[in-house]
Amino acid sequence: MAPSTFLKAVTLLCSGILVNGTYPGPALKLKVGDCVDFVVINNLEVSTAVHFHGIRQKDTPFADGAAGLTQYPIPAGETYQYQWTADASGVYFYHAHYKGQVMDGLIGAIIIQSADDAVKPFDQISGVSSTDVEQLVAAEAAVETVFVSDWSRFTFDEFFAIEQAANIDSSCSDAFVLNGKGAVYCPSADFLAANSAPQVPIILNGSSLTAKGCMPPSNPLIQGARFDRDLSAIPPGMYAECTPTTGSNYTYTVDPSNGWAALSFINSGGLALFRVSIDSHKLYVYEYNGNYINPQRVDQINLQHGDRISFAVKLDQTPGNYQIRIANLGINQVISGFGVLSYAGAGTRALTGTPVFNYGGFNSTPITIFNTARASPYPAESPAATADRSFVFNLQKAPELPYSWAWTLSGVAPYNHSLDDAEPLLFRDPASIPESELVLKTNTGEWVDLIIKVAGPLAQPHSIHKHANKFFVIGAGVGEFNFTSVEDAVAAGYKFNLDTPPYVDGYTSTPAERNSSWMIFRYHVNTPGAWFLHCHTQSHFSGGMAVAILDGVDNFPTVPADAGKVCPGNGDSGYTDSSSWSTWTGSEGSGSGSGSGSSSGSGSGSSSGSGSGSGSGSGSGSGSGSGTGSGSGSGSGSGTGSGSGTGSGSGTGSGSGSGSGSGSGTGSGSGSGSGSGSGSGTGSGSGSGTGSGSGSGSGTGSGSDSGSGTGSGSGTSSGSGSGTGSGSGSSSGTGSGSSSGSGSGTSSGSDSGSGTGSSSGSSSSSGTGSGSGSGWGSGTGSSYGPGWSSSSSSSNSTGSSWSSSSGSGSGSSSSSSGSSSDGSSTSSSATALYTGAASSIAITQSTALFGLVAAFLVLFA
Repeated sequence: MAPSTFLKAVTLLCSGILVNGTYPGPALKLKVGDCVDFVVINNLEVSTAVHFHGIRQKDTPFADGAAGLTQYPIPAGETYQYQWTADASGVYFYHAHYKGQVMDGLIGAIIIQSADDAVKPFDQISGVSSTDVEQLVAAEAAVETVFVSDWSRFTFDEFFAIEQAANIDSSCSDAFVLNGKGAVYCPSADFLAANSAPQVPIILNGSSLTAKGCMPPSNPLIQGARFDRDLSAIPPGMYAECTPTTGSNYTYTVDPSNGWAALSFINSGGLALFRVSIDSHKLYVYEYNGNYINPQRVDQINLQHGDRISFAVKLDQTPGNYQIRIANLGINQVISGFGVLSYAGAGTRALTGTPVFNYGGFNSTPITIFNTARASPYPAESPAATADRSFVFNLQKAPELPYSWAWTLSGVAPYNHSLDDAEPLLFRDPASIPESELVLKTNTGEWVDLIIKVAGPLAQPHSIHKHANKFFVIGAGVGEFNFTSVEDAVAAGYKFNLDTPPYVDGYTSTPAERNSSWMIFRYHVNTPGAWFLHCHTQSHFSGGMAVAILDGVDNFPTVPADAGKVCPGNGDSGYTDSSSWSTWTGSEGSGSGSGSGSSSGSGSGSSSGSGSGSGSGSGSGSGSGSGTGSGSGSGSGSGTGSGSGTGSGSGTGSGSGSGSGSGSGTGSGSGSGSGSGSGSGTGSGSGSGTGSGSGSGSGTGSGSDSGSGTGSGSGTSSGSGSGTGSGSGSSSGTGSGSSSGSGSGTSSGSDSGSGTGSSSGSSSSSGTGSGSGSGWGSGTGSSYGPGWSSSSSSSNSTGSSWSSSSGSGSGSSSSSSGSSSDGSSTSSSATALYTGAASSIAITQSTALFGLVAAFLVLFA
């Protein structure tokens, strides 16, 4: 990736990752039951992997996207396909899961609508009418997803390198942004002090906040007193310097005639936890981390790492512009970001409304905050009354290492992320993997308790996320938890929620100053595979706060040989080096395209031919040639010769044998072939034969004796012949397109043969051999079956892309052209990669179903 760039005064630029040219990337809008094909084209200069946060991955553990656990990372320039089923409704998101790349911008929303007969919680909101419920259902269907992120001028690799060089644990950001929009604010020292939490002066102990409002990196309570630091390794731009920028804020325009609006806020940040409010509006929270809940009417939500919190707002205020406020939840930094909820017609009128909290996130009047501990599922769900197995985790800085940035979930050793590039655990026999504090094992059907303890004296909040299935949060608290099982704690008088606990894929520990904290998750082992359990704070995760859980080792899944490979429409799989396909959504695509190319091949004999074609979406061309010739020899025989050529091909397929009998052999080339035959007798004969094939020719000869051979018989034959042929083909596929083409070829050989070669689309080819074809480009092309063919292609869509691919085979094929995200495409290698009912999206500078591009990410303009 390109180095980061900092332009003072007006604009901040940073090296980042775009998905289909945007940040955040396009949203996947699905429905329960949809099957998803998600193809990543990695145009970065480094490896990557993409995780689908909160998706269960039942029966598809190889699609989880965790490098080192469920897949090898996707190398630069390579293509990888994820296939999974949307089996639960809710808001989720996809993001990078290789090193800390999520902080560089590889994110996008996943919105899965519930089944038509699903029970929704909106009638549980106090005081709503039947009209309100109808409006709430409509609002949810059009939910607006809002990514909240902490932005840094440094890429994550740069950020982490500074942490290691200075031996610090940093949590200082440049700005808070909503869907990539915002600005850098640099308030005065007095303003920062006036908006700080009451405990900040105590922690500072005579020092001051930095220019960005951050706790200084020299603070021993934040960094840990036992570590030696090299503060000279910290560049001024990380803490000491703050340069304000100007830029537009995120704005969401609502129509008050709809009655309600729904928003889902997603914390995709790497460091910060957020407070969220909208001036003069109550927030009716109805979904928490992918699960409907009994609604809560609140003034503020606290958005932890990886959280998705969906809420509705009643559009009953005076039409105007109301500020959306995003403030830091922690004491590490005094900082805010802003957006606008704009009533239709409000235009540029001044902001109005009453704020819930100030720039530092603190309020002077009582407010109601979303209570995650009471976020009971709707309809109700509950765990088993007891657990079959318990694991205890001690979250802290790695006790045996002298590094402030090193963290552990196990309480002993940090997880080593060099394993991201190692053989994935899912690919191995679990019996060969030793169990340790970093690799845990369970059996299918068990109920498991994860007892998570956060060490003091300053117990930071840690957002713990489990890949695969959700878990129940049966208890959490502040103080020491000196038990190894829930049963022991119950015997000591502890109370747990086994009736209506939150059911989520991530939960955050309670922060505690001068104390410790704890929380307990209970989950059912119903999704065998290799799964991460880790802190979603990216600096903590990269510092080692993770373990691997091998769930269901007694029923461990076998990874398909073609996992990750791009899957053609007929279900076969094969890698392709294509960097672009046509963009489309749903189960059909449309578009127009043109292509041309040439082909050449050889049969058993020498042949040449060319075919060209052009068409809408695909082009096809066929060329055939025939020739006659005679041969004589000692005895007679027959032989067949095969070759390959897209276009035309013919060859000498005759020979003679000494006596009668049979022989076998393979041969290709021009002129003659040799084989072995047995028999007796002499004679001479001549004959002619015809054959057809995809770039192949065949011939037979007869004489006074008989023999057969695959390839050629023994003896030599000579002759000459010529022929011309033409053919045309049409193509059809998931998208719309037709093509026609013609080709011609000449051949020479001892016998006569004819061959046709198809170049693309649903023009068909018969025979044996492989060849290069045109119609959608140039290259060694093959057709795998209905819906997909490989070949090189060029395409021009609004976003511009280029691709090439190669393959071999024979058969018939059809291909479809698809529409790009802007509605137009001229891709001549249109692909029907999508096989399910869900929508798929294109990636990069413009066309294919998911690619990544390294680019300068303009956050503030």
